[in-house]
Amino acid sequence: MIWLVIEEPQYLKEISVLNSRVKELELLLPELTKENTLLVPTKEEIDKNIVLSTPKIVVDYREPKYVVGRAYNIFTIIDIKAPDFPFTSEHKLLEIDKATVLSEKLGLRIAKPAVTFDDMAGAEVLHEDINKMLNLEKMGLMNITGLFLFGVAGAGKSYFAECFAGSTGRHFVMLDLAHFMSLPNPTKSIDDVFVFLLEQDEKYVLLIDEIEKMFQLDGSSTNLLSDQIFGKMLTWLAMIYEGKGNNLTFVATANRVENLLKNKPEFVRRGRFDRLYFLNYPKVESSAPAIMTMYLDKERKNIKKAIIIKHEEYQKGEKLESEKLQYIFDALAKENIDIDVLISNIVTNEQMDVKRMIQVIEGLIGKDKITDAQYFIYTPPEIKSLVKEVLQSYAEELTEKLFKQEVEMRDLLTGNIGTRPIQYILEEIVFKTPPLQITAPDGIGHQLAQAKNIKQGDRIAPFTEVS
Repeated sequence: MIWLVIEEPQYLKEISVLNSRVKELELLLPELTKENTLLVPTKEEIDKNIVLSTPKIVVDYREPKYVVGRAYNIFTIIDIKAPDFPFTSEHKLLEIDKATVLSEKLGLRIAKPAVTFDDMAGAEVLHEDINKMLNLEKMGLMNITGLFLFGVAGAGKSYFAECFAGSTGRHFVMLDLAHFMSLPNPTKSIDDVFVFLLEQDEKYVLLIDEIEKMFQLDGSSTNLLSDQIFGKMLTWLAMIYEGKGNNLTFVATANRVENLLKNKPEFVRRGRFDRLYFLNYPKVESSAPAIMTMYLDKERKNIKKAIIIKHEEYQKGEKLESEKLQYIFDALAKENIDIDVLISNIVTNEQMDVKRMIQVIEGLIGKDKITDAQYFIYTPPEIKSLVKEVLQSYAEELTEKLFKQEVEMRDLLTGNIGTRPIQYILEEIVFKTPPLQITAPDGIGHQLAQAKNIKQGDRIAPFTEVS
């Protein structure tokens, strides 16, 4: 018997419309009529039809297992999708936005990337490698089809995927793994996800974060469903790698790569991914200064912008919420000192030399880090947070001194404002909010150990290290 699974409500209302769709799909089915179909039947109606040996085509929005239970394997199941799948006429009628439909039906979140590689410092090896592949892609000699990344928490695995999408003009797509695995039929949904994305005219980056959880390699289960999901994923990755879809780049990340290599080594063999990377901590002499410089520049611009906005409000005669700024702007106007002088003293403090800051941090907590000496104790997101807190702390200290008249406004012109040395500000911050290497050394140590275990002995490491 044949069971047609219908997702478009219009097909259930008008059999003629369903027949037209069947012809469009070139399915080898007889013309559907009231006599040869069972429309959304009960289990009793199906059982009766089987007993009487009068096979009919079941037309239902449900899959057979949800209606007849274990006996569903006697049916040949055919999905009849609307031309604009996963969107239906009902979605349009109710004016449900596409993002909601994609999230609920496929577990996808599609967004315009907010960052590019300009927002990702360090990682020189990764940048050079990707640029080479992009040049080959522009020449028509390759498509970047798959990238696999593992590494320490906060090293920038998923962030890289978004930067890659932004730099290459691709849409950024995240598979909401928890929602995806809760769907009625995840194995079928994998087909739906890839078919939908590959049929689009625009280019996409599909990110599956912590993909080992999709295959349940954390020891929680080894069931048939996870094996089916794994098999489906291998099939689609092979098809994409072989050039069956040149608009999709698949990016997978993992935190526990040991389980993946031990239990599913075929997932990371050649022919699945173009490159495999291990993202380590930034190096003290190269990546760390570059990352800190980038975030210092960004945060300085943010502070400058914020002060300018408040000053514009002040010039319009608005009463500021900040008593300190109100007083300082009044004093600057009285002394005829330009606002840029205040901004300059906050954002271009000569104490904030990145190499000096890194040296201070290494002296404060470097003895407690679990990485090798050449690696910094902070990951890029931790560096970003640290820099933000340092500049905010410095801005607060400077405005407090001006407000309390501990320094004169005229001192802003010479920079003689007597703020604390940078090492004291850093000491206050690093001990108040220490990095993960200090607060979670066992977890970070395990993640670092994976990389060492993979390349131990004389074996060539399958992953290229990035720092």
